[in-house]
Amino acid sequence: MDHDAAQTSTGDTGELTQLLHVAQRGENAHEAEARVVELAYNEMRRIAGAIADPRSHTVNATALVHEAWIKLSGNLGSVTDRRHFLALAARAMRQVMLDAARARKTGKRGGDRHRFTLHDADGAHDAARAVIDLADIHDALGALRSTHPRQAEVFELRAFGTLTFAEIAGIVNVSESSARVDWQFARASIRAGLDPS
Repeated sequence: MDHDAAQTSTGDTGELTQLLHVAQRGENAHEAEARVVELAYNEMRRIAGAIADPRSHTVNATALVHEAWIKLSGNLGSVTDRRHFLALAARAMRQVMLDAARARKTGKRGGDRHRFTLHDADGAHDAARAVIDLADIHDALGALRSTHPRQAEVFELRAFGTLTFAEIAGIVNVSESSARVDWQFARASIRAGLDPS
């Protein structure tokens, strides 16, 4: 699925931002909070559907949403807008997937490793169908974050948050074309970190 073509099914993308502001001001807070929960949860289901590998028995899309929601739901009051929420959701989902992969690996005593399909800049699987170990991606992402934090954030938002380049550009405060360049750089750096030869 093309990440940029994927549109949220929750209506106007600005609605979540507006409702977050209403809830934070305390005006009709109860109704706004209920709608925020609905929209936020639907956004997370959309993301999980795009990144959870149905062939993996480590974590399915439903479990991914539930576990990531537990991490995020108590912090909705501090979320400033939809972009901020999507950035936090991407990070929470990556952490849930990593935790599940580590738990499964420990349970199997080094057996199964959770695999993650890395998407190319157009959102399609590349020719090699790059399926990479999630723990290895986490380590390579940490190394990239130490030297190129913005590019690491772009990678996380794109690969785990399935955000469009326009959304990413708004989060990291760069142009859309710069976000694309950052993605390409980060993706190449992650690959180099995974295969240093």
